[in-house]
Amino acid sequence: MVEVITQIVHVNVPYTPWPAAATAVTLTADGPEPAIITIPVGSAVEWVSTIRASDTITDLLNWFENPILRPLSNLDPLRDTRGFDAGYLEPGRVYRRQFKAPGRYAYTDAGGHTGVVIVEGRTIYLPVVLRLYVTP
Repeated sequence: MVEVITQIVHVNVPYTPWPAAATAVTLTADGPEPAIITIPVGSAVEWVSTIRASDTITDLLNWFENPILRPLSNLDPLRDTRGFDAGYLEPGRVYRRQFKAPGRYAYTDAGGHTGVVIVEGRTIYLPVVLRLYVTP
């Protein structure tokens, strides 16, 4: 049975530019490799869905039909702009994201494996100086 929704469904997805360079993470059915990476603030990570050397052509065809890998952050992307959801990635597909704030970004790959992106750096807050000018 299919349930039809009569309400308008929308998701506000902010436009983000495609970063020129990125640190690669390979996604296979065995989990992300490397599972933990450290990058500086402003850098990007690229998740690449791929097959293992031991996978058969039948596995490949099944994964094109029903992708099993999905980088999904522990932060809900609908409630927190630091969260992300790459959707299911077919073999050969890529998801790239730039990290602009320092912190630890944990994620799962929908296959029961976890990974962490550690973003190092400092956010610099400049003081605001107000001057009072008195006119004569």
